[in-house]
Amino acid sequence: SLECQLNDILTSSIWYKDGKKIGIIKQNEFSVFASNVCDDVYSNTPEIKSELVNRTKPSGSANSALNILLKDMVLQDGEPLLGITGFTPERGLFNILLQETKIYVEDNNVWSFKTPTDKKLNILWEYTDELFKRANKAINLSEVYNHWSNPPFGIKAGLHNFLALAYMMSRRNQIAVYRDGSYIPEINDLLVDYLIKNHKSI
Repeated sequence: SLECQLNDILTSSIWYKDGKKIGIIKQNEFSVFASNVCDDVYSNTPEIKSELVNRTKPSGSANSALNILLKDMVLQDGEPLLGITGFTPERGLFNILLQETKIYVEDNNVWSFKTPTDKKLNILWEYTDELFKRANKAINLSEVYNHWSNPPFGIKAGLHNFLALAYMMSRRNQIAVYRDGSYIPEINDLLVDYLIKNHKSI
């Protein structure tokens, strides 16, 4: 009964967008309308096609695979496919998060982390560069994540740690990383542990 009443209200209401009258929206047009609004508000959301981690709260198994991948990103840097053998869950994430985005690429038989060539990921990288350049103080990762979550990006929390580490790896010669106020000379597996457990310390 409640669902029917809600549906009646939605389909009989007069709708407005940006102060302009749209009028009545038919039931079969709502999803298209909502999608268009999201495209406007989150115009620079990167397209990362992983239902496992591209969500607000990934499952325990998805987080486990992602955490293994994060460790591989620092321990196996320079290795083809980050040293991953077989088609494990982390290999699937590698294909989507690092290979398809071209964040981890081969150039003259050397594998390394690069600025992504994907347009919207590249915009995210440039935006984050500017965020650090404009600041006259150290910026906590939680502040970075807050910017990434808001328009025009709207990046879900499940991707935050991955994108942060990928950004740090591709910018090692340009940024300094601190944990609890202490300079970290090398991005290593210990830093990844803190990233996973308490990103606010970075």
